[in-house]
Amino acid sequence: MGLEDARKHGAELALELRGLDELGLMERVLKELDTVYDLRDARGDLPDSIDDAAALVRGAESLARADEHRTAHHMLRLAFAHAQLHLQAISQQRLQKLQEANAAPTPSEGDSLLNRSAYQGLRPEEVLRDVVGLYPRLEREARAEGDDVRATRMADQSVLLLLGLPRVSETVLDVGNPDEPLPRIIKTELRLVLDEQDRASYRIAGNGGTSEDVTELPNVEAIDKSQRHSVIRTTLADTVDTIQGQEEFLSALLRRPEVQRVVGDEELDMRRLDQRTRVWEAIFPVLEREHENPLGALLRLMEQYFRVFTTHSLYNIRDLGENYLDSELPRDYAGRIIQDCGVYALNTAYELSKVLARTRLSVELRLFSAIDHVMLTIYDKDRSEFYVLSNDQIRGPVPHVDGEARTGAAAPAQESMRSYAETFDKEFGFGTFIEVPLEDPRRAGERGDQRLKRSLWDRYHLATYWGFQPSAAEPDPAQSYTEDLKQFDLLNQQLHAKLVAITTDARVQRLAPNTEVELVAMGAQILALYRRNEARKQTGGSHAVKAGHQRVGARGFFLASGPKGLAHPLTVLAGVLAAMGTGSTDARALAEQIQMSPFAPH
Repeated sequence: MGLEDARKHGAELALELRGLDELGLMERVLKELDTVYDLRDARGDLPDSIDDAAALVRGAESLARADEHRTAHHMLRLAFAHAQLHLQAISQQRLQKLQEANAAPTPSEGDSLLNRSAYQGLRPEEVLRDVVGLYPRLEREARAEGDDVRATRMADQSVLLLLGLPRVSETVLDVGNPDEPLPRIIKTELRLVLDEQDRASYRIAGNGGTSEDVTELPNVEAIDKSQRHSVIRTTLADTVDTIQGQEEFLSALLRRPEVQRVVGDEELDMRRLDQRTRVWEAIFPVLEREHENPLGALLRLMEQYFRVFTTHSLYNIRDLGENYLDSELPRDYAGRIIQDCGVYALNTAYELSKVLARTRLSVELRLFSAIDHVMLTIYDKDRSEFYVLSNDQIRGPVPHVDGEARTGAAAPAQESMRSYAETFDKEFGFGTFIEVPLEDPRRAGERGDQRLKRSLWDRYHLATYWGFQPSAAEPDPAQSYTEDLKQFDLLNQQLHAKLVAITTDARVQRLAPNTEVELVAMGAQILALYRRNEARKQTGGSHAVKAGHQRVGARGFFLASGPKGLAHPLTVLAGVLAAMGTGSTDARALAEQIQMSPFAPH
């Protein structure tokens, strides 16, 4: 349903309310229709009318309690459409203010869009949340009163409402310029921070005044020192979908009696680590009865949580200072926790440790750290299969196999390498990794909560406290590594395409000399990139860190990967040169080098 349909529903609603002699509500609806039109045509100040949309939600609640659902749905749809337009408008106003602040000769920050002190009354996303959450709340009330029939009726009405909620399209056209779509809205605000050495970071401004300083990652856009204020934008649809997804996820959890018992009279907030952990602990015994693979079922549930309650910062959150597990990280406009790969890995390790401490499952947790990324592997020893968590994605279950003879890398390391490459949109990749085993989750209960948090934080430091050794010829080795990784992926894709064309063409029985020269040159470049990065010297290995690695059994790897089930192009190239090559000196030399590398044909 679009904006025009919402307006139509508003007009129908006004007539219905007149027939019900609800003249006060009818006046609110007519006023709301006026403000929806005003917002569409707005050029200047924003109409102060979000409280009217909130009044519609309150009126709809009264009608829903009286089972006047058709009229209640009309009111909720109109409020939902208006809140989206209001959000769009205040986001554009805020962008204009930030542009003015950037152009001003002296800093002028003002309140962030995400700071509640910047508002009088309700905010648009609260109205969106109240609309989506109204019927689930009435359903829970009915279940608490033992009225299952009414609870089912409210659940059915919730489904009907969600199917008909209006979405203000990204292509809603501005009246003044019918060919120009409205811009994207603010997701997160960033403020430039410079230290005494002129090193730049961003300060993320989150909901309720929370903030966190972040720095550049090699694989993302550099911090712009010329702008005091920057933003990360998203679509209006993403914000609305996230809020709706959060409410639906909470409703599904709260339908579980075991979750209801844990939450009690509290409001369930899955962004709180303590509440979230208690929910997983309560659910897991039920998953053990309901599922043949309860650990896999829990991980899928956690992945659903990631999708609607978390978002990646796009920058690096500090690796030192206060333990992530004790930190309140900022939230974006839709209420998602802003975190990076390390926060995902450490939080998940903690939550799984708390759950597994109450079970008999034998599970190993390991951190895998690259120069610019951290992952968590979850090895279910009872089932001989594992999972790899990379940001908000969980790969698996993948069968566990013995390590490769050439590298000694166990299957989780290979799968982590593949996940690492895909995280940065690479089909082919390489990486230096430090693997740090975490404590046996079954000991979590014995150690106590604070000792568990401290142990995880200490091992996180062992996994991340390293880098590449700079030199006069290469002052920024991390950036060089990133560029080599891009080139490695590109060359492998090109070589793969050429080899596929050759090996699938029945007419090609022998390589043409110029073709062989081209293939050998590409193969030599790929192998040189691999060896150069394999030989990069590391720094950060103090005596304390080295002793810590030895104490916990940490290991280092350098690995390469490609798409699963596909032989590496260098492996294929060695076979092609042997079967179809001209036997040139360069081709023989490259084939010998490949035979002595991890890409040697089996």
